[in-house]
Amino acid sequence: MHTFRFLIFLLCCYPWISITSSQQAYGGPEVYYVQRKREGGSWQNGWVGGVRIGYDRIKRYGIYVGGDALYSWGRLKGKGPEDTSLKSNFMDASIEGRLGYTFQQKAERQFSFTPYLGGGYLVETNNFIDPSPLKLHTQTRFSYACAGFLSSMNVSPQFAVGLNFKAKYMIDGRHYISHDPEHEPVDMLVKNEMQYRVEIPIVYRWCERYDYGVVPFYEYRHYGGQASFPFDFLDTKLNLYGITLKFIYYLD
Repeated sequence: MHTFRFLIFLLCCYPWISITSSQQAYGGPEVYYVQRKREGGSWQNGWVGGVRIGYDRIKRYGIYVGGDALYSWGRLKGKGPEDTSLKSNFMDASIEGRLGYTFQQKAERQFSFTPYLGGGYLVETNNFIDPSPLKLHTQTRFSYACAGFLSSMNVSPQFAVGLNFKAKYMIDGRHYISHDPEHEPVDMLVKNEMQYRVEIPIVYRWCERYDYGVVPFYEYRHYGGQASFPFDFLDTKLNLYGITLKFIYYLD
């Protein structure tokens, strides 16, 4: 009886089975550290966390279809240009779709490479609270076009690693300011700039239907300075350092 149960376990959890699956849904927590710098001398840092969910169809020599969505929140602290204290509630929300093609080895390390094109929409909210001198609510919104690649290689029967890269170009960047006691809400233009994200996915192959992933990442955001009325938007840059934990379920 024990031998029979052991054989059933091997059949259900043999580590290479999941490689043949082409459709996967995933979800899990994402945590990252934000460094935000604004032209003129103001800066903020802080931890942000939330949830990312997504879907990928990765089939050997087949069309790739994928997408994901993120919602996260946290608190940033820092200093203004005159050494004033800043504190804010920070939120991210984004959705993205991708289309590409997968090239993959049939044997050996089963190295796969998936170039893609895509697009999405991102909303970044930064609402200032005490002890900030002005309790402004700010929000940056933009659509974007993106291009990049996914990759993966088996390093053992249980583990696969990869390198993912994405470049995003902003489209119609806007910045909204409200809760100013002296002015009506303002809709400002933002100069469109490039954004980048690099990931190193590490996947543990657990059984036929389920895998677990740890994905360290770095993301760079740049919102270009733009003359506007009644205020100019000041050049703003963000560096994000984080990790995503993925619980992967194979659909076929």
